[in-house]
Amino acid sequence: MDITTVFGVLGAGLTIIISLYAEGGHIGSLINIGAIFLILSGTFCATMTAFPIERFRQAPKFLKKAILYKHEDPSLILQTLFRLAEKARREGLLSLEDEKDNVENLFFRKGLQLVVDGIDPQLIQKILEAEIDQKAEEEKVGSEIFAIAGGFAPTLGIIGTVMGLVHMLEGLGNTQGAGALGKAVAVAFIATFFGVSTANLVWLPISLKLKERVKEEQNLLLCIMEGVLAIQGGDNTAIIKEKLRTFFPNEIEALGK
Repeated sequence: MDITTVFGVLGAGLTIIISLYAEGGHIGSLINIGAIFLILSGTFCATMTAFPIERFRQAPKFLKKAILYKHEDPSLILQTLFRLAEKARREGLLSLEDEKDNVENLFFRKGLQLVVDGIDPQLIQKILEAEIDQKAEEEKVGSEIFAIAGGFAPTLGIIGTVMGLVHMLEGLGNTQGAGALGKAVAVAFIATFFGVSTANLVWLPISLKLKERVKEEQNLLLCIMEGVLAIQGGDNTAIIKEKLRTFFPNEIEALGK
């Protein structure tokens, strides 16, 4: 589980509640079923309209990824690359046939299979680069979905506020004093509060989190590709470390100690 996503959202909500009580308010003043329904349902429908159904229905998968992301340790990948490089230099590339089945990362395993099959290095690079680009495009959809949701939510909040003000003005002649008028205005602005809050505390942060995940995964895949090509080229561990240092400098440094 990615605790920063969970704690970040919960912490932001708790901050709002504490600030509200610090100013003498109470949580009940922010509860308005109509406003909440408008923001959540409206954001959902508007975002669904913006994307083809085959992309939009992936939203739960991306939300799950933002919360339950399984981080792949680069150090373990690097150690495996170095170990296989030494074995390939000693016993030949065909010795990797049995080793590839023990590699959990499917992209890494595919690269090793191409090497064992004796595919030309340039063709291997093209195949792996194409897969990296495809994965990046697929994962980018998740970031876009939540970014769009973060754009719609505040606008829907304004719509809700306008609706509330119109309703208030319709009954203005029946209100009893400034107190009732002030309460009606406060209720009208609850929709804006929920729209801005959900956008900036939930949807946009999740979008940025997914965008960072794409960068992390792409960096790891590029590192694996360079490592696989280095193994095929017969490079020794020292050279491979230098080639991969640009991807994970801290991990390479730690493994060298």
